[in-house]
Amino acid sequence: MKSSLLLCMVVLMYACTSSAVKNDKSGTDSADSLRDMGGGYTDSQYAKGAQLIVANDCSTCHKLNDTSVGPSYMDISKKYHSNEGNIDNLVNEIIKGSNGFVWGKNKMTPHPNLQTTDAEEIVKFIFSLTNDNP
Repeated sequence: MKSSLLLCMVVLMYACTSSAVKNDKSGTDSADSLRDMGGGYTDSQYAKGAQLIVANDCSTCHKLNDTSVGPSYMDISKKYHSNEGNIDNLVNEIIKGSNGFVWGKNKMTPHPNLQTTDAEEIVKFIFSLTNDNP
């Protein structure tokens, strides 16, 4: 009985993972896309932000161009203009989480172990996607 239950759970987890990959319209994993993009930013002041996105769990809920659990990085970049207030607000939401009122009902998981300076690098990279950086 226990082994049957375990087998069912493994099959279900595999099915969910396969489905998530197939639903990505770009045909590639979001982390791969950002890794590639981060490589394109090697000589840029925004490379660290791309690298931090890949190194953390950001790609679990966010994709470069497509909505997933959370908004795409491109949509975030288009919605907010780069200024101190928006940078501080998004850094705060990355570290403390969000309530889900701005982008829909899903709440953003807090990342309390992420340094403020690293969250700032992530936000600046996101803003760089639409060339809206100070």
